[in-house]
Amino acid sequence: MPLTTATGFSFSAIAGAGGMTPNLYKDEVLMILQGTGAGQERYILSHDAVTINVKTNFTTLPDGTSNIS
Repeated sequence: MPLTTATGFSFSAIAGAGGMTPNLYKDEVLMILQGTGAGQERYILSHDAVTINVKTNFTTLPDGTSNIS
């Protein structure tokens, strides 16, 4: 998954820039590399072109400073 900045966020989902093929990254690991929540890793439950749903909620809520990959 390419590095992108979060544009929408909750404890169970995070949105990126868009353009992903739905469920291409299902069951892979999403990492917050920089910004709020950095260091958190979660398995991807499902996703559409923009929003990624994680299997286990984030403990620190991501925000607009969070860079994900």
